[in-house]
Amino acid sequence: MIEHTPISAISLGWFILVPFYIISFFAFIVASIFIFHFIQNKKKFENSFMLELLMVTIVFGMVFTLLIPRALHANFSSLRGLIVVTLFVFFYVMIRKKSFSYIDVIALATPLFLAIARLACFIEWHCYGIFTNLPWGVSVNGGLPVHPTQIYLSLINLSLFFILYNIRNFNFFNQMPGNMVFTYLASYSFLRLTLVEPLRYGVGTPDGFLRSSLLMLIFIASFMIILIRNRDFYVKNHFIRKI
Repeated sequence: MIEHTPISAISLGWFILVPFYIISFFAFIVASIFIFHFIQNKKKFENSFMLELLMVTIVFGMVFTLLIPRALHANFSSLRGLIVVTLFVFFYVMIRKKSFSYIDVIALATPLFLAIARLACFIEWHCYGIFTNLPWGVSVNGGLPVHPTQIYLSLINLSLFFILYNIRNFNFFNQMPGNMVFTYLASYSFLRLTLVEPLRYGVGTPDGFLRSSLLMLIFIASFMIILIRNRDFYVKNHFIRKI
């Protein structure tokens, strides 16, 4: 069993430091550095547009996750944020008439961002799991040990980052820009739905059912889009017969 003492907001005179925002900002910086290192010397990418895309995305994300919830006195989960921000990036790239390759790069960096950002949930102790007798169960303030589902989600995202990075040059991704984002969404939603959600606290609550429903919807929609938009690729490579 692991003992853990959550860290809440820290007041430094006029400044109030919230670990969640600090770590999330650090995660964004790390993901941005990876993105610009990844696209360096690649002629099909414009550094100026990638910077523009990152800036408008973080502004939109801050408005959606910080300002709107405060105004509506609501709480928008990271899962709902992932859906809305993904749709925003898609529409922005389409409106600017750019290649979906930009979205693929964002998708490749997203699991890296979430792997780091999820650590903030552990530090502040949000989104924890149910009771467990496993050696890595975490006890907070002398309570019963529970699954550190925040760490599970972080490890899932870190694993997906390394897997997707190593298969990024497959023809499946190079010949059809946009496949990376749908592959990540399908993989993440499936792994989270099957491995983490059953261990999350409040799984039987309305919010738990909503999370599971959203994950199932993301998985099915992403999987169907992959099948439909890549049908010619499957036929060409003899994965399926042409009807």
